[in-house]
Amino acid sequence: MKKTILFLILVLLFISGYTRCTFIQKPQPIDIYKGTEGIVMEFLNGAPPDKIAEDSEFQIIANIKNKGVSDVEGGYLTLSLEKDYVELYDWSFEEPIVSSGFGPEQVIFDLEGKSEYNIYGGEGIIKITAKTKKIEELMESHTSTIGLTTCYKYSTTVNPTVCIDPDVYNLRAGEKSCAVKDIGLNSQGAPVAVTKVEQKMIVHGDKVEPQFLIYITNKGNGQIVNKDDIEEACSATGLSKDSWNIVNVKAYLSGKELSCTPNPVKLTKTRNFVRCSALEQDWIDKEELAYETVLNIKLEYGYTSTISREIIIEK
Repeated sequence: MKKTILFLILVLLFISGYTRCTFIQKPQPIDIYKGTEGIVMEFLNGAPPDKIAEDSEFQIIANIKNKGVSDVEGGYLTLSLEKDYVELYDWSFEEPIVSSGFGPEQVIFDLEGKSEYNIYGGEGIIKITAKTKKIEELMESHTSTIGLTTCYKYSTTVNPTVCIDPDVYNLRAGEKSCAVKDIGLNSQGAPVAVTKVEQKMIVHGDKVEPQFLIYITNKGNGQIVNKDDIEEACSATGLSKDSWNIVNVKAYLSGKELSCTPNPVKLTKTRNFVRCSALEQDWIDKEELAYETVLNIKLEYGYTSTISREIIIEK
């Protein structure tokens, strides 16, 4: 009898343990390479307040986050004020701000991107003290705009699998392991994305030149600038028209660098792609069978965006 009871207890424990194991689900991995944002800023409620008395100090507080996968080092933050009505008193220097910029209204910041160890990316708080000035005697109030602009270097990485088929005219009998076709792509954890890759095989005698048209789109809420001009983008001098929408492209096929033209590319409504081709010494023998390999693409650029809020200065 005792053996029977002991056996039943063991069976119940086994079933209980099995049931618990069955319903335990492993957490699903988060794809950090999704999303179309880089640095994102947002004013906190009441900072600045909607209404402020003249000749009064007030706080400007904003949350800043890096929602993409690229780390930002040496990014710029610039405060815009209507200086006839508002003056800057002080920046609070704490992370992510690392140093002052090239004027009292500008600072430099660092902010890490998303990673497997930090799936949400880095973030911090910007604190600024400002003061309203007296408004004209005949005015009861004045509406003024406060702006905060960020300018930073960023990058986008994507690694689609492509098909290399030297049999361009389908003369070889038998089924192929892959087919050359256009590849559509989604977001890559950055504001600038590769949206499509068109594949071509160009015949040169007994060799074939792999060639790719890489289409690029600004999917974020800011603007693309030359990565070497981010300081000017966040300064009073501003940028020339030649510095906007400039993207540098690097591409590798099976680890071998491709030649991309034009590079850097200036994105326009009619020109939003770059052509990347294998160097002559890396052309493929026509007798090789079709195979799949990885096309590594990296975009490098500058990016800028602005948030603003109106305040009412009252007597």
